Amino acid sequence: MEQHGRITEHEERETSSVGRSQNVVHILPHDMTSAAGVLTTVLDRLDRDVAELQLVLLTPDPDAAIALARAIASLPQSADLRVIPASSPHRAARLLRARPAHGVIGAPTDLLELVRTSVLKLEHVRGLVLAWVDEIVDDAASKEALEAVLAEIPKDAARTIIASRQTPEVEQLVERYARRARRVGDTTGAATATPIRYASSSPWGRLPTLQRVLDELDPEIAAVFTRSESTERELRELLDSLGHAGDDAGVRITRGAPVIEADTLVLLDLPTREELRAVMAGATPSVVAIVQPRQLDTVRALAGGAPVTPLHASGAPTRARQRVAALRSELRDMLAAGIPTHELLALEPLLDEYDGVEVAAAALRLLERARAQEAARAAAPSPAAATGPATGWTRIFVGAGTRDRVGPGDLVGAITGEAGVTRESIGKIELRENHALVEIASADAERVATALTGTMVRGRRVVARVDKGREARGDRGDRGGRGDRGPRGFRSDRGDRGPRDRGERPDRGPRRVRGDVERRRPPATDAE
Repeated sequence: MEQHGRITEHEERETSSVGRSQNVVHILPHDMTSAAGVLTTVLDRLDRDVAELQLVLLTPDPDAAIALARAIASLPQSADLRVIPASSPHRAARLLRARPAHGVIGAPTDLLELVRTSVLKLEHVRGLVLAWVDEIVDDAASKEALEAVLAEIPKDAARTIIASRQTPEVEQLVERYARRARRVGDTTGAATATPIRYASSSPWGRLPTLQRVLDELDPEIAAVFTRSESTERELRELLDSLGHAGDDAGVRITRGAPVIEADTLVLLDLPTREELRAVMAGATPSVVAIVQPRQLDTVRALAGGAPVTPLHASGAPTRARQRVAALRSELRDMLAAGIPTHELLALEPLLDEYDGVEVAAAALRLLERARAQEAARAAAPSPAAATGPATGWTRIFVGAGTRDRVGPGDLVGAITGEAGVTRESIGKIELRENHALVEIASADAERVATALTGTMVRGRRVVARVDKGREARGDRGDRGGRGDRGPRGFRSDRGDRGPRDRGERPDRGPRRVRGDVERRRPPATDAE
């Protein structure tokens, strides 16, 4: 790699022809630490006493710009230099108008917008860096913006090009904008076939991911590769907290030294092919890489044609993390669909006593408890199945119908969700204009009616009650229709009923209101 440190006075005195000799192409893995390492010479060329833009760094996207700015800020060479990431053109414009910067980092489209609005002036630029240009030229819009920005860069500005892959598009760009560039990195020769498993992680979640990998694999002797001094300090603190301290620790750190005795090699930073060969030193440990999704192409090239497969975790901790992740996903979907107004109003008074996060945690506890109870009921045989079809069905009245845009699915969802019964306990559903009649397994009918009362269905708070008139399916065939009469008793013709079963004598006949009125009349007088 290019030597780090300050350039000589002879190099500083060279003319514009030196600009071409300073053009360098680095073939590096998509790793911010490796990129920052090759930029030390570029930073040394900047004049700290001149408050003007001297360095432009182009990255595939704003996230890469922020990550690269953080990596540069950790270098000693960045002292007294103001290098800002243009994660947003508006924010970058405000910062540049307030105070000049020595360098700016951003995606081609964002920097082009700053150039066109005259916020970014490129006439004094001394250095140009294209970080992972292979990703930039893969996108048509980014490639077009890149070429527009490069047309404004002074011809004598030194060009540093970083790529993780050598593609025809990269070679064309190098030939056009960085002719006779010096090549640095593993640009020739085939990679040694090395099977690699990988665990995906964000740039800021690498250490927690490493901890999970170590817990999952539990290697007897492992080595962790990193190339950053600051990352090594953080890594050492993590390993010490996990009990891997001392010379005989089961997990050791390497920044390029061979680790022949290790049975597992974890790549916290991605090495070059040469660095990987040096670390492995002819041994064949199991290799696991902690990578961002965008680094998978680099990992495949590093494997040299050997299989690259995800690290499949197992065990109770993993299942618990997956369950929590699924719960977060459900909450995101619910929030994205719109804030539930009714529930928000119901919880609002609690905010006077508790923090919102505490209220949400309590609600999640109730949800988990309800789901556990539902899972237990699903595992046990339903009452209808346990007692057989002789238990029958009972019809319940629900005070919402087609006029309220209520459908069968709404009722089934409300019943299963509120009462905790399974779909097997729900029978025929009859929708009327003002109400619905739902058949429920007789053993569950009372509980369903109680649970359903007060529930919101399609924005309407419903009232449910068990229909005491008859069971829904017991003798439906010989009762005939009753029309749309609502939930009151299913009365048949009384003409042939005979005496009621109320203990009256058979010869008294039916008791009528008229007779009651006659008995309450005052006694007749002689005059009458």
